[in-house]
Amino acid sequence: MVCLIWSFCYRGVAQPGSAFGSGPKGPQFESGRPDFGICNRHSTPPQYITLMNPANTIQIAVIGGRRSNKKALVSAEEVGELIASRGWQLICGGLGGVMEAACKGARNANGTAIGILPKNNRNKANPYVEIAIATNMGIARNSIIAHSADGAIAIDGKYGTLSEIAHFLQLGKPVVTLLCNWNIKGTIPVKSPRQAIEILEKKL
Repeated sequence: MVCLIWSFCYRGVAQPGSAFGSGPKGPQFESGRPDFGICNRHSTPPQYITLMNPANTIQIAVIGGRRSNKKALVSAEEVGELIASRGWQLICGGLGGVMEAACKGARNANGTAIGILPKNNRNKANPYVEIAIATNMGIARNSIIAHSADGAIAIDGKYGTLSEIAHFLQLGKPVVTLLCNWNIKGTIPVKSPRQAIEILEKKL
């Protein structure tokens, strides 16, 4: 959790010198800067916010192409909204195309969008990523996404998406495919974003 707070420092939410405390609902955090809110850039200090344990939050990966057609992008945005509406976190590669559309949907539904970026610059994340993690690992970051998420929804995509699917299947995690042109043993093809979410709910 300390690492998570420090990652927020770069996003202008919390700053070094911040303090932890305890409260009736568990660990809490207060900013040491009077001009910064408490893990919320719109809040008025001093306030406290209960920190959530990320280990208890379901994370769903949305994987797909950086260059996709309109139907795939619309579906990805709806998937992102549905993920957020369940209180789950969305995790993806953090770039454009399907990833950006899904992040947009999650943020529109007041959800959390996490981007695992291939290069060493967090500023390359799409504008809807809330938590950007720079890896400088290239496509090897796909392994991080697969190990972090509880399941995946693949939308369109090509070889990069196929490699991510392989990671998830090797780890024994559910993979739902939407608008994909392949039939891979172990994946679950669906016809709509809502069906994808409903199936994952049953599998998790």
